[in-house]
Amino acid sequence: MISLDIHFKESLHQFCLNLTREKVKRLSNLLESILHDLNTATKSSAGDKHETARAMIHIEQENHAKQLLEAQKTLKLLSQIKTKAMSSGQTGALIQTNKGIFYIATGLGKVKFDESDVFVISPSSPIGQKFLNSKINDIIQFNAHQYEIEQIA
Repeated sequence: MISLDIHFKESLHQFCLNLTREKVKRLSNLLESILHDLNTATKSSAGDKHETARAMIHIEQENHAKQLLEAQKTLKLLSQIKTKAMSSGQTGALIQTNKGIFYIATGLGKVKFDESDVFVISPSSPIGQKFLNSKINDIIQFNAHQYEIEQIA
């Protein structure tokens, strides 16, 4: 078991922010590229083929725009989280259980940080809801698993 302290938590939080910023940047660049492709696509003699290609590019553009919007929302949520010490499960809490480390922040999933797997979960996710208001030594039941809370930071 690693020792969860404020330094670990602050570093993890910064890591999550950086991951999300990189995703926003990658998606922004991808959208710029798609827009460039769309604007430079020249009308071919194939007609229908050209329109189909443009429609496919539009669909790709819409999908990436939705992903970018979600990544920007995630970045905003992460930016609002305070990394202060906590004693119960709430947004911003870092929780060590017998089955792993959970950071209640936003739904990034499992990340590898400082040689540990950390599950970055949303407080509104089903497991996040179970961890809300929990305390050290509480046992949380979720999907036929028991999570014993060992530490909260």
